[in-house]
Amino acid sequence: MIEIVFAVSVLCIAAVAIVAITLTLRHQKSFQNIEKQIASNKVTLPLRLQAYERCIVFLERISPDSLVVRVNKSEDTVASLQAKLLSAIRSEFEHNISQQLYVSPETWSYVVNAKNNIIGLINTCSGRLHPEMRAIELSKLIIETYANIDIAPTATAKQKIKQEVALLY
Repeated sequence: MIEIVFAVSVLCIAAVAIVAITLTLRHQKSFQNIEKQIASNKVTLPLRLQAYERCIVFLERISPDSLVVRVNKSEDTVASLQAKLLSAIRSEFEHNISQQLYVSPETWSYVVNAKNNIIGLINTCSGRLHPEMRAIELSKLIIETYANIDIAPTATAKQKIKQEVALLY
């Protein structure tokens, strides 16, 4: 009888030890995962913030009021200004395309949508004017048309970026 009690006691102690070791190992693994995530965030958080900043700068640079002033030359025609505006947008976009790695796909789609809407606006306004007219006419039309849009696509994209950045803090 003593042998049975002894055997049951040993089995109980072994079971408790196994459970304790298993729980300790799980806890250690969880702690290591948290440490890895913290270390990763130390590296990726600055990169993500820089990506959001660059997306905001991109949106500012393609905003018609900024873009037209920066690109327009007094000797340009409507056709040449249109080509220069579209080229500037493409160049800016290509320069910032890698930022999509650090922002959510939804936020990146807002940035791309803003770019596409600005391109559409430029093409629509250019189509209303004779290609050989002075570029100042296209500049005025683009800025006036953009000013009359209820919700500017660049503003919408910037708002989405700001919302996503707020989630980081």
